Amino acid sequence: MFLIVSVWLGLLNTGLVGDEVFVLPAVWLAPVVLAFGVLRGNPKVMLMQVVLLSLGFLFLIGIDAGSARGHTDSPIWLFLAPPPNLIRVFMIALAGVVLIVAARRVNKLLFQSITEAQRRANLTRYLPSQVVQDLGDSGLAALKNGRRQKAGLIFIDLRGFTTLSQQLEPDEVSELISDYRRRVSAVVRRENGIIDKFIGDAVMIVFDGEQAAKRCLNCGAGLLDEMARWTAERKSAGLPSLGTGIGLHWGEVFLGVIGDQDRLEFSVFGDAVNTAARLESLTRDLEMDLIVSNDLVTAAGGPGLLDGLVSIPPIEVKGRSGALELLGVPIRSESAKDHNEAK
Repeated sequence: MFLIVSVWLGLLNTGLVGDEVFVLPAVWLAPVVLAFGVLRGNPKVMLMQVVLLSLGFLFLIGIDAGSARGHTDSPIWLFLAPPPNLIRVFMIALAGVVLIVAARRVNKLLFQSITEAQRRANLTRYLPSQVVQDLGDSGLAALKNGRRQKAGLIFIDLRGFTTLSQQLEPDEVSELISDYRRRVSAVVRRENGIIDKFIGDAVMIVFDGEQAAKRCLNCGAGLLDEMARWTAERKSAGLPSLGTGIGLHWGEVFLGVIGDQDRLEFSVFGDAVNTAARLESLTRDLEMDLIVSNDLVTAAGGPGLLDGLVSIPPIEVKGRSGALELLGVPIRSESAKDHNEAK
């Protein structure tokens, strides 16, 4: 409306008539007005702009209509006659219609994008981020069908936490567990692992995909170093420190998503999961910070970043047929040994 009124006042001030309206520079702000309307992303606003501009220009070219027809002495007036002017108005309206379609499309895509982002944000409360990405790529049905494959597995657990938690205030327990989980999560994230679940002070971690075995071993090494740093920091601050037990294994598992859109859960099943959990339990009996199966070391092509490994005599792991060849990292910290002996 401001543009139409401005052009009308320009006609009055210059003494021009409606046939000559398109010689005024202000007229060609119309595309800018339409383009600005697209930024609103609202097709209704765009439609209002197109209607107002079209009716406004039709009104302007109708002022003293046909007055230019008498100027036959110059061919320039052929371009300022009513038919060319009507074509110009039609072109402006057509451009507006195209922009309305574009605005509707942008609005629809924006809505879909926001909806998808909200859906993914909701799913990350239940599923690891890597699984949410797979859900977007392959769909829920494919993930619910699950798949069997080789995977690396880690169980890590704090030693002496139950006893210590009974001596601490609730806020101190919460702070300790939060710090522990944050550190574990940071190491797992660096190696692109999946935290399957937190169970109190225990954590189950899964590695699948490219170089899964190597990433699993490197994560085990990273967890050892991070827990050693954490122990040193707590000791220097005069806080009670805790040891950790870490079990690593490689084997066939079932990976999949169970549940529905309201409640989904990423699950990993199989004998390999039970074996990894039992290796973590063995760290207490064998006084090890970490125990890893030779299956994982072989699949990774070597120990990778995991240093200080010593051989452990083959052990019959409960629930598994045949002896399992193992390697381990002996307990490093005295505090961890104390917790192990006390337990």
